[in-house]
Amino acid sequence: MAEANALCGQWSGAEQTLAKSIGWNAVEAAVTVNAPETRDMNAIAERQDALDRFLDDLGRRILALPSQSVAGTIAKLSLALAVADPTQRDELEWRLVQNALSELRQSAPR
Repeated sequence: MAEANALCGQWSGAEQTLAKSIGWNAVEAAVTVNAPETRDMNAIAERQDALDRFLDDLGRRILALPSQSVAGTIAKLSLALAVADPTQRDELEWRLVQNALSELRQSAPR
């Protein structure tokens, strides 16, 4: 997640630099046609795509492994919340997951 956040910041910086040189109205078109000025942004996008594929693969492997303890279940739920879309965290389903995780943490043997 830290790497994804770092890439997002790098993209923003590269986008602002590009906008200063060609104007905000031209940025989207430049990215769409893969203009030479977008080289840094394309490299960042490639790294983000690779990271997304890695995280998807990792998530699938974790999903396929059955939890062998309450701690394993807590870890899976924690991971789900960590990668959840922040705009959806207030929806009922995610509040239920957050509540279940909280209850598991409280009742887990220490």
